Amino acid sequence: MANALFLSPYYSDLATVTIGGGVTSGFPATNMQVMRPTTVCRTAGVGSQTINIDFGASGAIAATAFALWSPFSGTGSLGSGTTWAIGASNTSLAAAVTSPSLAAVSGGTSIWIGSKPTTPGLPFPCAFATWSNSTAYRYWAITIIDGSGASYYDICRIMLGVALQPGLNVDGNIGITYDSSDLIARSAYNQSISDRRGYVARRLDLTFSSVSESEMRLCAALVRQAGAGGDFFFAVDPADTSNFSEWSGQFYFSQMPALGGVPLFISGRPAWQLKAALSECL
Repeated sequence: MANALFLSPYYSDLATVTIGGGVTSGFPATNMQVMRPTTVCRTAGVGSQTINIDFGASGAIAATAFALWSPFSGTGSLGSGTTWAIGASNTSLAAAVTSPSLAAVSGGTSIWIGSKPTTPGLPFPCAFATWSNSTAYRYWAITIIDGSGASYYDICRIMLGVALQPGLNVDGNIGITYDSSDLIARSAYNQSISDRRGYVARRLDLTFSSVSESEMRLCAALVRQAGAGGDFFFAVDPADTSNFSEWSGQFYFSQMPALGGVPLFISGRPAWQLKAALSECL
């Protein structure tokens, strides 16, 4: 089991993002930097397609994680056998593909943790990867290959950045509830009248009883970056190959986090408690 993990899209949303093989008109690469997952980027072809991310001359980051969402089904959805490679370079985008200084994810690796989810109520499956890295790189390239792709790939959302994974894990008393705007009422003749309004969103209630002071500052930075209207990736256990899709996804803070001191010391510094409520983006 791996500790719970957060990933902010803050810096990759500021980067210049392109698709190496081009995009379909009306579905630009910048759609991958939009919070709403139904707003997709559509590649101009299939086969090997590369997402190029350029952080600019002064914006290199030492990324350690990447998340990508694609529709559950349909022509542009990524299949169960989709693979990828993730590379980085400070030379050029081309070098990040062909001769990366950091081969974060080796070619031929499945994009799915375990396997592609088959639960219909999860409309946007998440592809995810983490790696070790302490060097900042300007250019990052994510090359995707789906041998079963019909004519294009639809990519909903991407996040590349430094993973936040507290050393002491989330408390075991995680709460899960659901958000829905469905309406139901009784007619004058006592018949049930309902109006279904899209997918049901998950809500997670989390408590980290003890985080270090340095982790508290990273948590505070994530909160400032996301605010009440920004998104991020969260996984209860990013290494769970059986239940990854059930306990991870694209979320926002439905209740702003609270940080408070606790009577405990970690590495000689006061420890903190973090409480937060997350709601799923749909």
